Amino acid sequence: MIIGAFTLAAAPTGLMCIAALIAGIRPMTRIIVRKHREVGTLPLLAPIGAAGLLVLVVVFSDQTLSAVLEATRVRTIIGPNEEWWNDFLRYYYLMVQTVDGSLPRRFAFLVMILCLFTTLLVLLRRRRIPGIAVSPSWRLIGIVFGTIFFMMFNPTKWTHHFGAYAGIAGSLAALTAVVVSAQALRSRRNRTIFLAGLLFVLAVSFAGINGWWYVSSYGVPWFDKTVSLSGYQSSSLFLVLFGLALALVAWQYLREGYAPPPEKPTSAKGRRIRAFAAAPLTVVAAAMVLFEVLSLVKGAVSQYPAYSLARSNIEAITGSSCGLANDVLVESDPNSGRLEPVIDPANPPSGGDALAGGGPVASRPTVFRAT
Repeated sequence: MIIGAFTLAAAPTGLMCIAALIAGIRPMTRIIVRKHREVGTLPLLAPIGAAGLLVLVVVFSDQTLSAVLEATRVRTIIGPNEEWWNDFLRYYYLMVQTVDGSLPRRFAFLVMILCLFTTLLVLLRRRRIPGIAVSPSWRLIGIVFGTIFFMMFNPTKWTHHFGAYAGIAGSLAALTAVVVSAQALRSRRNRTIFLAGLLFVLAVSFAGINGWWYVSSYGVPWFDKTVSLSGYQSSSLFLVLFGLALALVAWQYLREGYAPPPEKPTSAKGRRIRAFAAAPLTVVAAAMVLFEVLSLVKGAVSQYPAYSLARSNIEAITGSSCGLANDVLVESDPNSGRLEPVIDPANPPSGGDALAGGGPVASRPTVFRAT
């Protein structure tokens, strides 16, 4: 409750903590009901309520309620705010050719959705899966769905809010790696279907630019276009591989009734299959991390000694935390060296012109005398 309350006070995406509390409400309720018979209701609910309301002491320690309400009102007027039913905009921005729909953002979110539905379908099909605890797995799925739901109530719909999924998406990916292993999915066809889904995610992800916000894109390859090699689009390559994977799924499906029985898990071949069945997700995720790190390293090398995001991070480790500040040049006197306007003596500004008057200040003509 303390973590959820303070996280929600820090940012709107903190609503995901509410999703975690709701997902775990059944075992918590069971504990409260059991303890209620021993110690009563108030001793149980009072600490929980106090933990949730403790954040109010910090929030209002240096401001009043009216100040918070006024700040909220002003931010609502200025915007950009969207109602909860416009949450589809967040997913629309993810698919456009801008930094909001860049390659790393697309891959991270889409692979989480792939893992979510893969795990959900396997858990619905099988009550027990070797290597995982079913109840916590269901709660993790509930947290992801709850976070997607509560994300609708964020006032803005930018895709950088998807960073809130980082922790639970990593846990979900680890769970999926176990779920799609040969020990859990004994059908080669089903494992190939997951591989095909992963290739489709790569095709959609690489259809976006390899861009980063503002100065972070300096020197990064393909920061303003899709990744291509010798004129060939990488997204087209992954789409072809996706089609080949679907063809392999069809072949395995047709051959299922005539194929020899699967290898025993204890055999050498069975151990190899079990070891590499979950490898596609791990390999692809590691390759994407390596690709993005190398992209930023290339940007740092091409920009050096000028500013780059990688150089800034390295300097921050060594104690220089100024970031971009030392690389920005600012005019000490913006008015120095100003060019004077050229006024046509034959047609001086009249009363209705923007430059009319003895000393026009707010506007300047666009014709200047050469210096």
